[in-house]
Amino acid sequence: MKRFFTLLFGATAWLALPTTATAQSTIAKADSVLLSERTEGDERISEYRVHTPEEADYSLHYAISSSALNKSLNGNEAEMIDLKNLVQGFLSDTANHVKQVRIKGMASPDGPMALNKSLAAHRAAAMKAYLDQHYHFSKQYPVTTSSEVATWAGVRAAVAADKAVPKQAAVLAILDAKQTPQQTEAALKQHPEVWAYLAKQILPAMRKVELEIDYAVATLVEHATQIAPPKPQPVAEAKAQPQPNAQPLAEVVVIEEVISPSEDPCREAWCSSPQRGVIVDMTFVEVDY
Repeated sequence: MKRFFTLLFGATAWLALPTTATAQSTIAKADSVLLSERTEGDERISEYRVHTPEEADYSLHYAISSSALNKSLNGNEAEMIDLKNLVQGFLSDTANHVKQVRIKGMASPDGPMALNKSLAAHRAAAMKAYLDQHYHFSKQYPVTTSSEVATWAGVRAAVAADKAVPKQAAVLAILDAKQTPQQTEAALKQHPEVWAYLAKQILPAMRKVELEIDYAVATLVEHATQIAPPKPQPVAEAKAQPQPNAQPLAEVVVIEEVISPSEDPCREAWCSSPQRGVIVDMTFVEVDY
């Protein structure tokens, strides 16, 4: 079970470092269902079922001019085993669910176009029938089918990537020429060794069904939210209030400095030193104590 943490202060939350690199965005990016909540100490634990999107791709190949699925042809058996294991996983864990199944039948470009279109459509239909017969796909999941005939441009890409193609430069020149599909095929068949290589190594890979399954994997995730205590509010300073019965404070203003004529200068009330004194003007002002 995955677990990650959120620090919560007031109404603002953010993620701390998760236990895994992907856990931080798991809930945000995937479909999730809240299963339960509980409190442990100063943490609130929320348990989710998270559905993470996944995709499975399979390629099943067919013999020329055939829409019958051959298990022993060109790796088909391994693909079919993988498909079976995937479907069994869906059946054993109902929390995992299929969202979409896409089936595309394909045909190689050699031969009559009408026949190739029919082959491609029949291959898609045959694969759908196989899935319904063995796994009841259509009754449980949305299934769509389509068909497509490969082009000689696709053959050119394969030839350019394969250095073993005989007369590779000449073959590429033929495939680059502006002509109809029938003319391209006829020009290639004029080189028997080239056509033999294409018929064995290039064209068979285009006779296939592409199967794509979109599904979601369910994972249990615990989301721990640490709740911090509220911050204390600062205490406001009290405003000083005027006190009743305040006594006046005299404001002293120096008017004139004089020499004391007294033999004992400090005897006089206005004396501030043995030799000198000041004459002052006393004005009363209100002062708080």
